[in-house]
Amino acid sequence: MGTGKFYGRKREIKMEENGSYTVEAAFIVPIVLGIAFLILYTLFLQHDRVILQANLDNTLFLAAEGDDNCKQECQNYLQKSLWCMEIQEAELSDSMVWIRGNVEAEAFWKVPVLTYFINGKQKLSLSESYSAIQPEEIIRYGANFMKEEGGE
Repeated sequence: MGTGKFYGRKREIKMEENGSYTVEAAFIVPIVLGIAFLILYTLFLQHDRVILQANLDNTLFLAAEGDDNCKQECQNYLQKSLWCMEIQEAELSDSMVWIRGNVEAEAFWKVPVLTYFINGKQKLSLSESYSAIQPEEIIRYGANFMKEEGGE
């Protein structure tokens, strides 16, 4: 029994492996996860910015076409399909020539890895205007029509 042989072969103990892979992974994995979360968060913010811009354009179009319900439900309509932002303030202003809309939205996430790289609170402010006068009326009556109506 004291020969050190196991099934006819000599037993060898390997002392070459150590914990270097564990230490390297402890540094690399959080950095990779932080970058991945940062990219995802940026994509979510960009998605919400594009959707909010489209919702604002649609709201102004409906208001120009005479839909009074859209002015009352403006904030609910603008919030539709947003993933990470919430509408803080929405305003539609009506004049004789232009319909203007202003929207302020905010995203706030408490992700520990993400807040290490960037601030967890992001604000977005969008403004858009849409002509209340149809282009054919401007062509028909000319540029003088807009000046008489108090336009810009």
